[in-house]
Amino acid sequence: MQLFLAPLQGFTDVAFRNAYIKHFGHIDRYYAPYIALQNDGRIRASQWRDILPDNNAILPVPQILPANAKEAVELTRMIVELGVYNEININMGCPYPMVTSRGKGSALMSKPGEVADILEVLMRIFGDAISFSVKMRCGLTEYNEVLTIADVLNDYPIKGVILHPRIGRQLYKGVPDYESVEKVHHRLRHSLYYNGDVVSLEDYNAITERFSWLQGVMLGRGVLRNPLLPREIVEKEPLLPEQRLALLSSFYECVIYENQKILSGEGHLLNKMKSYLPNLLQLNPDKKKAYKKMKKSNGMSSFLDGMCEMFSC
Repeated sequence: MQLFLAPLQGFTDVAFRNAYIKHFGHIDRYYAPYIALQNDGRIRASQWRDILPDNNAILPVPQILPANAKEAVELTRMIVELGVYNEININMGCPYPMVTSRGKGSALMSKPGEVADILEVLMRIFGDAISFSVKMRCGLTEYNEVLTIADVLNDYPIKGVILHPRIGRQLYKGVPDYESVEKVHHRLRHSLYYNGDVVSLEDYNAITERFSWLQGVMLGRGVLRNPLLPREIVEKEPLLPEQRLALLSSFYECVIYENQKILSGEGHLLNKMKSYLPNLLQLNPDKKKAYKKMKKSNGMSSFLDGMCEMFSC
């Protein structure tokens, strides 16, 4: 059973991944947050920097966010020209309205013809140079959309499918539809990987016992809430509280260090680190005073003081 790190926009970027690799491991494959074409046909510098080989301790799987075959080809060509990647993941799962309104992400789940066009042209142009995988939801507005898409995917030699069993319109609300996972398994002729609401060892055990035929599990918010989760899954031996806190403290210090390399100025760095605060509080919920200090901090010095308090025994 393989473990993947999910491509969470704004969170599991190159700084987070490099810090994670130095401190934890236990992840078989890292997925980079998507790259997409802007209105002017270019990719954001931050998205492109995220997948540059020299920036990454371990090469991730790049993810593209196309609306159609033309965009898919342009994005893929840029990645292939880097000369180091052997897999690209196609995002057919992002549920956010600003994405789906442009026909991207989970909007593709309601467009089997568009999906077929994308895969047809990618296989024809790049099939000998690179493999493609798909990350998808059960649909945009209806769960049965995924079965039609599964039939489309079966016509192409893709590497595998990562399924989040919600529809796009749900965003992250409600509960995953496990029956849809079973239906996709019986319909799909590709390796299937699970993603969604695995935030504890108990969640992981329940999913892998229920779906023993899965090829792997992708962890996203579970790793943000507890970076030690993959270790707990693999090694199954808990750390002593002081060991756990020391390791987490060292990890987030490294996240700060890695972000300093790529962000411009203390304000940018502080805003970036504050985005992790809800997850830091979940790691040590008794440290609400330290959390408030970090949240109210107007400089990295006070933020770091709060972080020391957060991870003290």
